[in-house]
Amino acid sequence: MKTSLYYHLYVFPKKGISLPDLLEVIESSTECCQYDTNNWVIATTFDAKEWYSRLEKFVEPGGRLFICELNIYNYWGFMNNGLWKMLKNGKEKKR
Repeated sequence: MKTSLYYHLYVFPKKGISLPDLLEVIESSTECCQYDTNNWVIATTFDAKEWYSRLEKFVEPGGRLFICELNIYNYWGFMNNGLWKMLKNGKEKKR
């Protein structure tokens, strides 16, 4: 079984996009946590390029999209409990 990678997603959809359709794509990841407006952390077996392909139709033209692999072993801060739980579980799965 392929190991999940973790990514930070920032998605600012173009005008006229159905948010339920966007959420359906994001929630198709192995695991996801929306921690702020337009911001998610996802666990997935797909790479950033594949996620770009999946999300491009929601942002082009006129929206914004940022995808960045996330290091789940080195983090600190104040976030919601759902995100901390997701990151902790991810570290335990990779051991």
